[in-house]
Amino acid sequence: MTLTFDPVLSHHAPEVVEFLTSNEWPFHGSPRLTAETAASVAVGGDDVAAFWVREDGRTVGLVRAFDLDDVVEGSPLVDLRIAAADRGRGVGTGALTWLTGHLFANFPAMHRIEATTRGDNVAMQQVFERCGWRQEGRMVEAWRQADGTRHDALTYAILRRESSTRSDRSSQGPRVYDAEPMRPRPGRPNGRVIVPTEHDPPGPAFFEWELRAQEWSDEHPHDEWVYVLEGELHVEADGVGVVGTTGVLIRVPAGSRGTYRAPVHARILSVYGPRSSLAVDPHGVLRVLGS
Repeated sequence: MTLTFDPVLSHHAPEVVEFLTSNEWPFHGSPRLTAETAASVAVGGDDVAAFWVREDGRTVGLVRAFDLDDVVEGSPLVDLRIAAADRGRGVGTGALTWLTGHLFANFPAMHRIEATTRGDNVAMQQVFERCGWRQEGRMVEAWRQADGTRHDALTYAILRRESSTRSDRSSQGPRVYDAEPMRPRPGRPNGRVIVPTEHDPPGPAFFEWELRAQEWSDEHPHDEWVYVLEGELHVEADGVGVVGTTGVLIRVPAGSRGTYRAPVHARILSVYGPRSSLAVDPHGVLRVLGS
């Protein structure tokens, strides 16, 4: 399973409502959300960041972070919502691992992150434990449901140094990861993530992809290194065009919109990073040559 994470943008409001109303949330305050209530769920602003959790282009979850305007003195909170059909598959663990790494990597002043879950939400408690979060307390009957029933509330947290230590320990010694096959992705080139996000949240992205008489155009907030594994690739950026054949390395500068064209076929390895919420351009364009 390879998860990707895309920022929730303002024009995604209908998609947010659809996702929240089409699933049940038994361990949130309201198990069922109306369209009106779902539309009021905060997914943007100066102190909120929200990300779609995708698998092969399919939405499997929504994760959010709050109180990001006070990362020095305060402790931002996180919220995970995994689609009902995808619970129990490890999506929550992958999502929390990524979100933890993303927040510490993108907010250097952040010291700790917190979360709260219901006392009987055993699955979420296991996710916290697998991700290295620590249970800090139990508040008896502090969780009130919309129907008036009460449950214990458990608080969890992780410190920056704990997250770093966990990452360091997990990287000791070699590890083997199963190769993901090249997959078709609607509206994007066929490709596969070489280093899954959940294994190295703040690290660089390694992506293998291909073009078959196609052209792809996108933009990244950092340099992208493009290595031609086989074939012939035409690359344009900032009004400059170059041609790369097998074994050639090409750099597309940060902030530039790159256009990649394969008259026949090209298989490519792209490296860019560190990963960020803007690493994947939602406005990328795929075009079939001659169309």
